[in-house]
Amino acid sequence: MAYQSTERSGLLAPLPELEALGCFVAVVDAGGFTAAARRLGLRKATLSRRVAALEAQLRAPLLRRTTRVVQLTDDGLAYYEHAVRALAAARDAEAALARRTSAVSGLVRVAAIPFLAELMIDTVLVPFLIRYPEVRIEVEVGARVVDLVGEGFDLALRVGPLRQASHHMRRLGAAGAGYFAAPAYLARRGEPMRPADLDGHDLLALVGQATPSWAFVEANRTIVRQLRPRLLASNELVIRAACAGGGIVRLPSSRGEELANQGVLVQVLRSYTPAPAPVHVVMPDGHPSKATRLFVDALTRQLVGHPALVARRDP
Repeated sequence: MAYQSTERSGLLAPLPELEALGCFVAVVDAGGFTAAARRLGLRKATLSRRVAALEAQLRAPLLRRTTRVVQLTDDGLAYYEHAVRALAAARDAEAALARRTSAVSGLVRVAAIPFLAELMIDTVLVPFLIRYPEVRIEVEVGARVVDLVGEGFDLALRVGPLRQASHHMRRLGAAGAGYFAAPAYLARRGEPMRPADLDGHDLLALVGQATPSWAFVEANRTIVRQLRPRLLASNELVIRAACAGGGIVRLPSSRGEELANQGVLVQVLRSYTPAPAPVHVVMPDGHPSKATRLFVDALTRQLVGHPALVARRDP
């Protein structure tokens, strides 16, 4: 409900609802409550109560009621003219929004790592498709860094430093990651105490990376270790393998902590975990389609400030 200030009280008084204005205007246009109720599909008593509530809210009589005739008071006549304009403006605004919505169409191609793809499904993607029924979205989920222009992508969701500085970008937040293994695996193989110990462990990594690698912080320096994974697979397969005791996996902090809280996984090498990395939505240079711009706006609204993208680091 909208509010306006009143000089008499200094407080905020509620503005009448458009529905109440519509009832009042309908009574005036129809020449009475009976005909107006019939046009609106309402009971006469319901319509009368709504108009009476409007008068009470305005603290002014708008209609003179007799057994045969309903007439406008002077205040009612002045208010009627404003009410008609307000309803017309509301209809124009609704029509303009409908035109804007219906004009959005086309295909939006998105590349995202699994963590960000899963994050946007409920919060962004499905609501966007419902709002814009003429838009289609294609999402490629994987670990590789796609060539936006060469492969025809409209945007990508990326974690970490950006290589192509010329691309348009918006920062969405920062995402941390950690290293996890099942209790059964650690009981069988022992827990790595430093990154060098990983040479004697089974590592699980996402397929699609040109050179699988993990980053660690040692002596205030970031060190990237190249991997020889025992298993390269899709996101869900890697997670299932880790939960089944198949090895050590690198997971987004939010997902890893969720599984750790369930007792399924245990975090390892906690003191070597790097700082959260920036998360951006990236678009090629040029003029994106209207559908792409609106989708990026939706991503920004819903994901900036999302708990999974708020930077924090384990002590």
